[in-house]
Amino acid sequence: MPAHNRPNTAPLDAYLGRILLAAVKQAGGELRIPCASIDAVDQEENLVKDYDAATNTIVLRSCGRFTEVWSVRPEASAWIDQTRPADLAAVASRSSVKTDDELAALEERLQRKPFRRSVPPRPTNSVEQ
Repeated sequence: MPAHNRPNTAPLDAYLGRILLAAVKQAGGELRIPCASIDAVDQEENLVKDYDAATNTIVLRSCGRFTEVWSVRPEASAWIDQTRPADLAAVASRSSVKTDDELAALEERLQRKPFRRSVPPRPTNSVEQ
């Protein structure tokens, strides 16, 4: 079973035990948690597991009790190849905030491009003139 994807049929306690054992091994074979920290968990909270594909790590987060998690699937998800790895550099370049110099260079490049009409010009008739 891959670490980042627990099937619904796999028992949660076994999966959490596996994660805890991996954390103990990563910490050098011993992980000390003060009892006061455990006792301080005195109200319902949410523990969220996420997967960071860029670093191939599981991320555990403590969230408040009012946290909601929604699974949102795009309407066109049928035609998206979910198995293809994302080109992270391309995604970052599309979603990054451009600096003033980058914006100026982009504007200059676009101004040098010849203007192309998206619709061809209408033919002129001698009758219309």
